[in-house]
Order: sequence, then structure tokens, then C-alpha cells
Amino acid sequence: MKPQLTLKKFVATLILLVIATAVFAQGSGKVVGKVSNSKTGETIAGVTVKILNTSRAGSTDVTGNYNIPGLSVGKYILEFSYVGYGTKQISDVEIKNNEITSLDIILDNSEGNVLEQVVIRGTYKKESIGALYAQQKNSISISDGISAEIIKRTPDKNTGEVLKRVSGASVQDNKFIVIRGLSDRYNAALLNNSPLPSTEPDRKAFSFDIIPSSLIDNIVISKTATADLPGDLTGGAVNVKTKDFPDRKTMEISVGLGGNTQTTFKDFYGSKRTVGNYFGIKNPDNNLPSTFPKDRASYTDLNFEQKAEHTKAFKNTFGYEKLGKSLPYQNLQFIYGNSYRLNNEGKLGVIASVTYRNSESISNEVRNDFNGTDQGLNSYYFKYEDTYYRFNSSIGALANVSYLKDNFKISLKNIYNQSLEQNFINRTGILDNESLRKSTLLEVHQKRMLNSVLDGEYLMNADKQTKLSWNLSYSNMNDDTPDLRQLAYTKI
Repeated sequence: MKPQLTLKKFVATLILLVIATAVFAQGSGKVVGKVSNSKTGETIAGVTVKILNTSRAGSTDVTGNYNIPGLSVGKYILEFSYVGYGTKQISDVEIKNNEITSLDIILDNSEGNVLEQVVIRGTYKKESIGALYAQQKNSISISDGISAEIIKRTPDKNTGEVLKRVSGASVQDNKFIVIRGLSDRYNAALLNNSPLPSTEPDRKAFSFDIIPSSLIDNIVISKTATADLPGDLTGGAVNVKTKDFPDRKTMEISVGLGGNTQTTFKDFYGSKRTVGNYFGIKNPDNNLPSTFPKDRASYTDLNFEQKAEHTKAFKNTFGYEKLGKSLPYQNLQFIYGNSYRLNNEGKLGVIASVTYRNSESISNEVRNDFNGTDQGLNSYYFKYEDTYYRFNSSIGALANVSYLKDNFKISLKNIYNQSLEQNFINRTGILDNESLRKSTLLEVHQKRMLNSVLDGEYLMNADKQTKLSWNLSYSNMNDDTPDLRQLAYTKI
């Protein structure tokens, strides 16, 4: 009897192992998405989501999102139902092994009519981008946009590249946007409905390439002014909305290199650099000497001898030197995102990214200013040949933390960017038709930006359709030109 019992156990174990192996081989995935009102574009909380012909089901949270994991590979029919809305069934929803299927849905409000017996049927392909179209259709402004589902199908790595795919928008230098033919100074940038400050030292512009594309939920470009947008826009407003809760654990590292024949591996000139310059930090030599007067009035009130004595505290860094060969453009980005289920049935979402950029460029320009009163062939005030050497480095970070529990959601979203630009201009030419002139200009410019947004949503009543949304934002900008040195030589 004992051998028979052992054999039975062995056979049973073998059968269970085969079944487990077969189930494991089938794999599993999950379906996620957002449910919105077709007339208003607003998300709907509490919608019941069923996987027909299975026991699996779920519901949308306060943000209108649903997440049903652990589905076997195959095609399913999903049913979405809620009181006051027509029930909708979506077929051909394919679940793939270890992949996430995104499906955003729009539901029609019954407006008092009984729609309990009416079931609207559709397919996955038609419904995938319907929510974004509904938001644009019902918006009081003229707008275009792109959803996370479309972005996922593209090779774009940052928001600057994504914006090229939006109708009516063009992108300069892969980061600055032009809307309706109007340059960036006429446009507004928003992150999660909060206005963003400029990232550039000498103009009103936002560098969209510091936001990774994998963190985007959707982008909407409004081309007409409305009450909820900044009042200084003429061209349009770009509102980038980042994800609160990643669909899966994400960890990405991307590296980019670029160059051109005019710059890359050519001799590069400028002022001496330190390691900190490559991370957006200025040289200590760029600061004024500690003994130098702290303000303009204190300096101008001094006599000539006192001014001359103060200038002796400066280091002799007016000259320039060969810094080696110009390196290719470098871009490095790290992204992390994950969602966590807490013991109190709450949900925590974390999204973070760090971006590093470094570039060197060389350009040549000819500057002429002609005298119209002189008809001679050499009738000009000046004729200069300029060579520009530009070094730019920047480091940026994005960090979002969100918490969801029952009918309440709160998020803290932060973005930081620090950049350093060093310019060297070498000029030679003729002044006033007779004087030979040579001049050099060394310029250092540093800029820092910090933007933080605290926002939340709360469902206020039992029918879960009255929602309170709020946000509080803080921005800090620092724009500094600590060093500007110019030397000019003239030979008559």
C-alpha cells in the first residue's frame, strides 16, 4: 500500500505541475484606462468595469481611472456601466503577456432618459482615443492634443519631440514651440494646469525637452484664450499633464549623442572651465571679489585711486585659451516610476526623472554696417568677422508623488532645472573705413528654475459626480550674469 500511495502522490504532483506550467505559459497582463463624460470631458468616478464571461471586475477611482490586473492572454469584452449613463461594451480588447492594454472610454449621459436596457457596443480600435477627442470637442476653446496611448506608439523620448506631432504646432531646436506661426514669447506653458516660468536666460520660452515622454498622460494645446488660461498668451497655451500613478514599474536609461561638421571635433576656445561647469555650476572666479563694493552706488562714489585699488582684487582672466576639441552633443536621462498598494487600501504613486545635457557649438558671422551717404566701394562704418563659441550645460529633475484613498487624491509635483551658458566671441575687422579692430567677449550666464504644484481632488457627495479640484503652485526663478569681460584693441 505504501508504494501505491507514493505513486499516487507522484502522479498527482506531476499533474499539478503540468497544469501550473500550462497556466504559467499562458502568461497574464492587465487592462487600464480612464472613463470620461462624452459631453463634458470630465472623468467619472465609481463606474463598474466588468470582464464579461469571467469573474473579474473593477471600478474607477476618484480620478476616473481603473486597473484590472492578472488577466490571461486573449481577447475579451469589457462592459462599463454607471447609473445615469448608457452601458457600453467594448469588444476585441486584446491582453498580451506581461503587457499593459490601455483603453480610455467615454460614456453618454442619459439626461433623465431611461437607458438601462440600451447597450452601446464598440471595438477597442475606435475607443482608444475617444476620451481626448471628447475633451477637445466640448472645450470652449479651439484645441488640439495627443494622448498617452498615441505617444506610446512613437519613438519620441521627450515632450519636445512629441509636440511635433500635434496639428498647428512646430518645434525649434527640438524644444521650443511655435503655435500658429507665433514664436514662444507669445505662448504659455503649463504643467498640470499650473503656469511654468521660462527656462531661458534672455527670452520668454520653455524648454519642453526636459520632460520625458513616458511620464505624460496627455498634452492639450489651446489656441484661443479662455478664463482658465494665463492672460498674456497670444498664440496658444501648451498644457502638459503628467501621470499620477504609473501603470507598471518603470526604470529607463537613455543616452543620446549628436554633432555637426561645423562644430564637432573642431578647435574650441574660451575661458578655463571647472568640473562644476559641466553640471550647470559657475566658476568661483566668476564672482566679484569679497572686498569689492556690494552695490553700484558704493563704487561710483569712490575716487579714482580707490577704484583702481579695488580692481587689483580681480584675477587676470580676461584672456582666452584653447580648450581642446569640441565634443559631440550629449544627452543622458534616467526615469523611474512605480505604484504601491498600502496596508490601509490606499495607493501611492511615484514618478521621478533626471536629465543631463551638454553641448558645444561654433558659428561664424559677418557683420557690416554701410554708410549710405558715401558711394565708394568701401563705404561702411564697420566690417566685422565674428566667431562664436558657445558652451551650454544643464541638469534637470522631475519628481511627482501622489496618494489615493477612497474619494480623495492629493499630489505633489515638482520640476527643477539649472543651466549654465558660457559664450566667447572673437571679433576682427575694420572700423570707420580705416581702423583695424580686434576684440574679445567672455560671458557667463546661469539660470535656475523651481516649480512645485500641490493639487487634489475630492468627491463631495454620494452620487460621486460633484468633484472639488484645487491646486497651489510655487515658482522660483534665478537669472544671473556673474561675469562679463570685454577687451578691444584698435590699430589706426
